[in-house]
Amino acid sequence: MYRLRIEADLTQVELARRMGTTQSAIARMENGGTRPTLETLERVAGAVGQELAVVVGTRLSENRSIAKMVRSGHAVVRNAS
Repeated sequence: MYRLRIEADLTQVELARRMGTTQSAIARMENGGTRPTLETLERVAGAVGQELAVVVGTRLSENRSIAKMVRSGHAVVRNAS
């Protein structure tokens, strides 16, 4: 979330205002103090002018496009346990 905010050239206050929340809530999310819900991630994406993609599939980490997004910090691939 931090990276998205910085790339959008927003302060925590500006992002919070766009999302309809508080600066302290943004700080908690960026510091790992809370785990954002899918709804919150949708609001973050909209606030920074991006799209949110949620993908479920087999061997996603082998997909070149997804691997590139993971390397750049724009995606995370996790195995369900």
